[in-house]
Amino acid sequence: MTHKHRILVVEDDLGIRQLLTARLKDADVTFATCQSEAYEQLRTSEFDLVLLDLRLPTKPGDMKATNQVGIDILRQIRTQGLTKRGSAMLLPVVVMTAYGSETLSADVLVGTGANDYIPKPFGAEGTLEHKIRVALAGEGALVPASNIVGSTIRIAFSTAQEVVCIETFEYSGAHYGLLKVLGDLYVEDLQNLSSEENFTRLPGGRLADRLGVTEEAMRRRILKFRREVSREFRDGLGRALGKNDIIENRRDWNGYRLNPRIIRVVAWDQMPRTSPEQ
Repeated sequence: MTHKHRILVVEDDLGIRQLLTARLKDADVTFATCQSEAYEQLRTSEFDLVLLDLRLPTKPGDMKATNQVGIDILRQIRTQGLTKRGSAMLLPVVVMTAYGSETLSADVLVGTGANDYIPKPFGAEGTLEHKIRVALAGEGALVPASNIVGSTIRIAFSTAQEVVCIETFEYSGAHYGLLKVLGDLYVEDLQNLSSEENFTRLPGGRLADRLGVTEEAMRRRILKFRREVSREFRDGLGRALGKNDIIENRRDWNGYRLNPRIIRVVAWDQMPRTSPEQ
C-alpha cells in the first residue's frame, strides 16, 4: 500500500480549501479554519507537514483575521518542538500568504521557523506540489537551530576515542579534527573572558595556525564541513542546521569559531547516553 502523507491545512477560505482538496488528492488532508482548531489538531494528531495560511481568525465564526494569528501558530509549533510523524525531524511548515508582502514572508521564513512559503494564488501548476515535496523530504529552506526556542547544542570530546558527541549523536568522521581544534579554542577563549556575553562578541581567529594549514586550505575545510552538515549531522540531531549554527563566521571579522550563541562545550561525562572517557 502506498504511504499517504498526512497534511494539516490551516486555511479559513472555503475556495482555497476546495482547491487544495483537489491539488492534494494523493495525501491524507485534515483542515483547520482558525487558530483554536489548528491547536486542537496539533494536540491530538501527528502530521507529516503543515500548510499554514498567515491571515487567520482565532476561533470559529470570528470575522477578524490577522497575519499575527498565523505567525503565532508557527511560533507555537516551533516552541513545542513538534516533529514529523514517526520521526525526530522537526515538523515541516510551508506558509501560504496572499496578504503579506514578499518582505513579510521572508521575515517569517527566517525569523519564525517556516521551511518555505508560497504566495496565493499558487501560480504555475506544480509549484505548490514541488514546495511540499521538498519540505516533506527535509530539504530546501530548513529551519536553523538558531531559530528554535531552547536551541543550545551541547558537544563533548573524547580525545582517546577521537569521538565528538553532539547532544546524543556521536561522530568520529573526517571533521573530528576540525571540531576538536575549534572546541579547544572555545574553551581557551571562555576561560580568558569574564562572561559568555563577552564571548559572543569575540572575533574568531587563529584556526588556520592551530590546524597548521593555509587560510585557503582552512576555508576549503570549512566549506566541506558545511556541505556535509545537512547530510551527516541533521538526521543524527533530529533538527535542521543553518550554515553558521555550529561553525560561525561573520563579515565584520575574519575568522571562524564554534557559535557561542548555540554551542556549549561540556565534559564528556555530562552528555546523555555516554560513559566517561576511559
